[in-house]
Amino acid sequence: MEEVQRGNLQFSWKYPLYRGSIRLWESAASMRLADLVLLLNRRDREYAVEHLGVDPQKAHVIPNGIPEAFLNLPFEPLPENAPLRIAQIGTYIVRKGVQYATPALNTILARYPQVSVSLLGTDCPEEKVYADFDPGVRDRVTVVPYYTHETLPDLLKGHQIKLFPTISEGFGLALIEAMACGLAPITTDTPGPMEMVRDGQDAIVIPCRDTEAIVQAVERLIGDRPYLEQLRRNAYTTAQRYSWSRIAQDTLALYEKARYLRKSF
Repeated sequence: MEEVQRGNLQFSWKYPLYRGSIRLWESAASMRLADLVLLLNRRDREYAVEHLGVDPQKAHVIPNGIPEAFLNLPFEPLPENAPLRIAQIGTYIVRKGVQYATPALNTILARYPQVSVSLLGTDCPEEKVYADFDPGVRDRVTVVPYYTHETLPDLLKGHQIKLFPTISEGFGLALIEAMACGLAPITTDTPGPMEMVRDGQDAIVIPCRDTEAIVQAVERLIGDRPYLEQLRRNAYTTAQRYSWSRIAQDTLALYEKARYLRKSF
């Protein structure tokens, strides 16, 4: 809604007829009637309880997980004086914050000739993405519109920084996957990412919708390689906790509890 007000997005005329009205009512009613409500982050849970009337005893936060193939991958330290590579994973759309990230990346590429950028899974023609970058830096921009999930670790090899400029995110699976591949995250302070990272510990957290903050965060990592390596290692360690098998067990336990309570009544 804020991006519409800022003029960066336009809703279809159909939006207020269903998704912006009836659909929201349906979702709220479903959660109030459910025996178990699973949400991806604490802020969503708080909203569901405080504003939608969901029973707090039935609302739980369960994160997404990553496949075993993404866990315990070899960590590759950054060689001294090696060029830096930034990865941005996700569709090239307004919700992912590209209108704030691309100008920042243009600035970084113009200032630092040893830096390159990869945009993976853009889900749009390459020409659309390249057109947003200055002609003088396009030779250091790689666009991969589509990829199969299992190839992501290979695509991220040789990258050290994961830029996640999202403006709305329930969780942020691409973020935790990149962390598991040894990338240091720069992420906005949206609810999903805030569920898994801590600023200065395993990520640099920046305000949402702030192009200059993106530039400053990237420049900090470019200029302080020991700090970059520290974030990379800490992010890698954090990501190991998000095994699908562990999260599946936690989810099953909540279903069993809900079933038991249902039978008790």
